[in-house]
Amino acid sequence: MGLFINYKGKLNDVQDVPRIIAEFKDIAESMKWYFRIEDRDWNLPDDVHFEAHPEFKNTPVMVGHAGIKGICFKVHDHCEPIYFFFNREGILMDEYQMAFNNSILDRKQVKKMPWIFTKTSNAGMEAHQVVCKLLRYAKKKYFEVLKVKDDTGFWKSSDSVELKTNMEIMSTIIGIFSESEERKQREGGKSLLDKLLEKGARQDEGKKGNPRP
Repeated sequence: MGLFINYKGKLNDVQDVPRIIAEFKDIAESMKWYFRIEDRDWNLPDDVHFEAHPEFKNTPVMVGHAGIKGICFKVHDHCEPIYFFFNREGILMDEYQMAFNNSILDRKQVKKMPWIFTKTSNAGMEAHQVVCKLLRYAKKKYFEVLKVKDDTGFWKSSDSVELKTNMEIMSTIIGIFSESEERKQREGGKSLLDKLLEKGARQDEGKKGNPRP
């Protein structure tokens, strides 16, 4: 649970990847942000996939080669990275999505241009704005197409007041869920969330039993 910025896209020119790495590496270094560079072989088959863990049955492990190049970086210690990793076609891709695509049996579910996401709710309003601004900058300079879905609406509105309100609301909701589950585990009874859901269900049943004239 949290606030996410979801994005997917394709570069104008896959030859821009080294420039993207160099430019955002310079930015990350100047801002003292964490970053990681990937430079894997695009000429090898992309056979990365999930397999069952040899010891823990319910824990999948990722094996094989994921042909991605690019950089990821964090604009805040409590913000998930922005991923600028690309496959040989210049499509935004991470190794987990590539492994998922190679592991599913129903090929209709394969997403050629998958959604990548960055969670910002633990990092605050300023970090969320920075992620949006960097995506907007990259879109203008490097991308043929870049689609973005922002849980707060800031990507479309650039409204910092709306952003602040939505982040405060989500923070409150997360706090209720966390406190509710902790109390449930501690007391072994029903959590506040359980009670709220039950109350809502009873209200819905009451409405069904008493239809409006």
